[in-house]
Amino acid sequence: ITANRGILFLDELGELPLEFQSKLLRTIQERTVRQIGSSTQRAVFYMIFMSGCVISMDTLAKFLSTEMSLLMVVWGRFFFNFIFTSLFFFRVSPLSIVRTKRFNLQILRSFLGFGATFTFWWALVFLPLADCVAIVFVSPLLVTTLSVLLLDEKVGIHHWGAVALGFVGMAIIIRPGIGIM
Repeated sequence: ITANRGILFLDELGELPLEFQSKLLRTIQERTVRQIGSSTQRAVFYMIFMSGCVISMDTLAKFLSTEMSLLMVVWGRFFFNFIFTSLFFFRVSPLSIVRTKRFNLQILRSFLGFGATFTFWWALVFLPLADCVAIVFVSPLLVTTLSVLLLDEKVGIHHWGAVALGFVGMAIIIRPGIGIM
């Protein structure tokens, strides 16, 4: 049995006594289940924390856009994001962070991120926060459709059903608020 970066390679398992094999495999399985469980719990916590951060950021953007230019609010978001992110440059080599094989895709991603932030916050100037967030729930329909068209991904009937059900739920939420549907 050899270990490489925390991963066990069981290439020599057949040479071990049968009792030891079953005990070893059971131990590996139990540890894996515990690790997956704990990492899943952490991931759920991170997603809930992220949602709270995004909603707080959007709420602040709506509030600030009543007192200053929307472009200034967006600038502040990216400026302070840059300051916070640059702190990570001190932990590792700066070149390893900036090095990429697809620089043009990173630039495109930056423009799309800016466009998404600006247009969403611009909508916040005209609509209530809850309605804007509800409209964002159209994105699973768009992402699923584009994944089929652009990435040739196979999407099963259950996935389409979940997306359709989510879209219907979103339509129910939006309808009373802004009367689009």
